[in-house]
Amino acid sequence: KPSPDRIEPECPNAGVCGGCDYLHMTYARELTEKQSIIADALKRTAKMDTAALPRIEPISDKRFHYRSHAHLKSSDRGHGFFAKGSHTLVPFPKCGCLLLTKECGRHIAKMEHRGETAIAVDHTGKIITGRSGVVTEKCHGFLYKRGIDSFFQGNLFLRDKMIDRVLSYAGDRASDRVLDIGCGCG
Repeated sequence: KPSPDRIEPECPNAGVCGGCDYLHMTYARELTEKQSIIADALKRTAKMDTAALPRIEPISDKRFHYRSHAHLKSSDRGHGFFAKGSHTLVPFPKCGCLLLTKECGRHIAKMEHRGETAIAVDHTGKIITGRSGVVTEKCHGFLYKRGIDSFFQGNLFLRDKMIDRVLSYAGDRASDRVLDIGCGCG
């Protein structure tokens, strides 16, 4: 019997494409499932007792068109992502990828490139493609220049919220210095 949280995915590629794992459930349920995954990892990997687990509060925003960059696969069949666990191209549906920004989607629809390439939209809406482009990101009032292949938080709606969360945990420590390690561009 299907869960009341089960829905018809809005993307016809859901369950086939390697880009989405949760489109068959409501967004509220997706967030709950992700909280469970984190709690399970803390119990198994960090060996934390259930009673010692911190409250896990998800940071969320829009479910679609949040992803500002991606690595695309392309062939004569079109542009898309690989199917889960394979190197088989699953072309984007006619509506495009629901995760990518609308700017990226419009650009991809006109692309003729074949093979693998990266695509990103910068903070001004400019599209950058290729393997060696420089993307300028704006996050929490700061500009970051990064290589298109460098890690940067892909969810443009969560970036500032994530920084706000870290700052709230840190408290009022304006005179402290902080070193951000292991977070891509920092």
